[in-house]
Amino acid sequence: MEGDEIVGHVLFSRMTGPFRALGLGPVSVKPSRQHCGIGSLLIRTGLDRAREAGWQAVFVVGDPKFYNLFGFDPDLAGGFMCRYSGPHLMALALGGELPVREGVIEYASAFNSFAVL
Repeated sequence: MEGDEIVGHVLFSRMTGPFRALGLGPVSVKPSRQHCGIGSLLIRTGLDRAREAGWQAVFVVGDPKFYNLFGFDPDLAGGFMCRYSGPHLMALALGGELPVREGVIEYASAFNSFAVL
């Protein structure tokens, strides 16, 4: 926030899977404030809070070039099946290794209305 104005937003939602995981997204920043580090700060802060709360991993669907900056890895998500499986599904282990490297994961039901590209 800047004053009373919201300039960015990040959402982490509980996922269903073989361990405690969150889904990251959407992330948004007011167009006039993009490229100022607000989105990155929101993501890093959210990841820190998830780690502190004992979550084991975070999955994201997005551009690997961007999300690699935070440690997300498409190879780490490669063994997991969901409607978004593919090169844009990435995972980040929080505080060590993933408990398992394969299984079925599901985003929160609100994501079911999004088109799969």
